[in-house]
Amino acid sequence: MGGCVRGDKPQARSVTTQATDKKVDPLREARTLALAPVKGDGAVDKMIRKRQKSAKLTPKRLDRWILLGYAWARKARASGDSGYYLHAKACAEIGRTLEPDNVLSPNLQGMVLLSDHRFRAAARLARSVLQRSPRNAMALGILADALVELGKIDEAKTVINRMVGFKPNLPSYARVSYLYFLKGQPDLAKRAIRHAFDAGIGQRDREPATWVLVQAAELFWHQGDYEGAEAGYDMALRYYPGYSKALLGKARCRLALGDARGALPLVEQAHAKNPSATSAWLLHDVHRSIGNHGKADKARAELMRLGRHDRRTLAQFLATKNIAVDKALSLARAERRVRPGIYSEDTLAWALYRAGRYDEARAAADRATKHGTKDARLLYHAGAIRLAQGERGAGRTLIAAALALNPKFDATGAVEARRLVDAR
Repeated sequence: MGGCVRGDKPQARSVTTQATDKKVDPLREARTLALAPVKGDGAVDKMIRKRQKSAKLTPKRLDRWILLGYAWARKARASGDSGYYLHAKACAEIGRTLEPDNVLSPNLQGMVLLSDHRFRAAARLARSVLQRSPRNAMALGILADALVELGKIDEAKTVINRMVGFKPNLPSYARVSYLYFLKGQPDLAKRAIRHAFDAGIGQRDREPATWVLVQAAELFWHQGDYEGAEAGYDMALRYYPGYSKALLGKARCRLALGDARGALPLVEQAHAKNPSATSAWLLHDVHRSIGNHGKADKARAELMRLGRHDRRTLAQFLATKNIAVDKALSLARAERRVRPGIYSEDTLAWALYRAGRYDEARAAADRATKHGTKDARLLYHAGAIRLAQGERGAGRTLIAAALALNPKFDATGAVEARRLVDAR
């Protein structure tokens, strides 16, 4: 991995007395991380080097370290390697030492907490910033993201509305779009994501606007418009060549359109660039569709390894494929404890369903679908669980709705869904 491996989290060393009676700099490790050499020659890599130089020249300037921290965070987003957030965390530690009462360092730290799935801690930190700076857009965004992941959608809506009112820009409009999607209003979600892209286009750093294009394409995907989604991913790739999330999205569209061989080089490129549990899952499904069962098994083994850092994706994969159900259930429960949002509830529901615990599965599925999110996977799971409980009419209606919305939502789930809805 390009950044530090998650788990190797640096801790600021306290001042201690060595045998030589020399004091150890408590931020030495933080500075080492913040100023670590970065590989690559992309725009963000050049940005990091430039800001490292500025931080070295003026080490007492808080803004120099904060700007460097955000450059490391951009590297993490663009590469898909969350290890780079540790470098951002180091910059926040240095900044907090320089100016303990300044809100810039807590905001950077909040972004790191979100990346590490410490959503409750991120929400607490954001609230503390907002007590001092009520119109702070960064803190509002961090709080909104944390609340969404914690399943507090209505509370997140209030925060996002404040954010848009204070600063209508790409970050705020993008959050509005996702909120509309979760609330089952895809047309409004599309309108908001267009505002987000318009607000971000022309910026020197193309990654944020490219991310928005991918989110726009996702909206078309969820409506079963694979050609429309693919056009969005293509636009993202023209805007930011080689962007991994766009490569994965395009590969998924190719697979849904019956072109597994066309999907293969796309997902291989994305996985080689930024290996993740998500890319390994798609690589597995593409290889199986082609008939490369040995390579599919290899991709599954890779997913099992990468899933140690993405419990929800691994649990969803195991439940979807109906394998290692006990492990899927254990992972889903653990993830829900720290991230009890819509998709964690759905993952838990499906693992419980596979385990034959239908009443518990129904309760989790009801929590996952209570906002009316138009996601075929959620609808299918809710329908299958109702069928298992003997509610044939309601179950088949939900499954039919899932297939009408997005008939190829998943290589395994869509096949199962059609079999269930066609059964007499």
